[in-house]
Amino acid sequence: MKILVAGEKLVEVWGGPSTRIEKSSINEIMKLRKPKVAFTWDKVVCMQTIMFELELMRYRAHHFDDSRRGSQGARAVLLKGPIHLLEEIDALIFLCSPIFNDLDELRQAGLYLADMNGHGLSKELVLRGWQHLSRLELLFEKAENRSMSLEKSCRLLDEWKKKGDQLLYSMIPRSIAYHLRAGKSPMSANQEFDCVTIMFCGIQITETDTRTGVMATVETVGTVYMVVSGAPERRRAHAQSAASAALAVSRALPMLTIGIHSGPCIAAVLGRKQPRYTLVGDTVNTASRMQTTSEGKGMMETFWLEGEIEEDDQDEALQLFSVLCGDN
Repeated sequence: MKILVAGEKLVEVWGGPSTRIEKSSINEIMKLRKPKVAFTWDKVVCMQTIMFELELMRYRAHHFDDSRRGSQGARAVLLKGPIHLLEEIDALIFLCSPIFNDLDELRQAGLYLADMNGHGLSKELVLRGWQHLSRLELLFEKAENRSMSLEKSCRLLDEWKKKGDQLLYSMIPRSIAYHLRAGKSPMSANQEFDCVTIMFCGIQITETDTRTGVMATVETVGTVYMVVSGAPERRRAHAQSAASAALAVSRALPMLTIGIHSGPCIAAVLGRKQPRYTLVGDTVNTASRMQTTSEGKGMMETFWLEGEIEEDDQDEALQLFSVLCGDN
């Protein structure tokens, strides 16, 4: 099929001379986009009731160099409309209107609203597209502001979460805290220990002294701290760790009272709103008496902790601690 004649505005949008577009093959000037059929005379005649979409290939696109072919001025223009058969002259007529998304595309094509078909919907679609674009820009701005506000809220949430974790870890050991945060019952966190070492200290102990990985602060009463070694993480050298911690604290702060005792106990988490990790048993009571009166419970042998022993005597000392703890 060849083009017999083209409208003035169509030639202007195409960008080339009218003598060049006339008598040219339509496949050189336009490409059929919809419907997806072969662009032949027989197919078009059989589909006269369907709206066609043809892409007008800009004449300037064939003459620009490679660096300018992607510019706005060389872009193709989409034309939409019906194609009717004129039997008197044995020809087809394409009554089309250009399709633009907004006024900017219309201006880039070199057209104005007055050039649009006043009886069709093209002019209204352009105006609606411009209005929708303005609304989309407003919605995008609101969405961006909400995104920034949400990002700020997430940062604050992370900060408060860290503060909450620090507060939780100050009340209960980390392993027990992980257990409760997993949604498990506090009753399932209760543990029975055959032998741990509990130390009562009558002065404030710094975090460095009590959180070396082997000692954990359990409870405070006024200026008295209760510290345990061997719970909730079980370890065989709990007595040695507690004794080393007591010596380190006494060297830094001579004016204090410390009581240590090893034995069995039960560890439990008490309270739902304010959970508290605590130890119960005679071992706790005996260690408390050792701190206040330096006397145990009933007839029992007590010792003064004066310093660390030499490496050669460590095996014998560990055996003694094992006997005292009932660990055979």
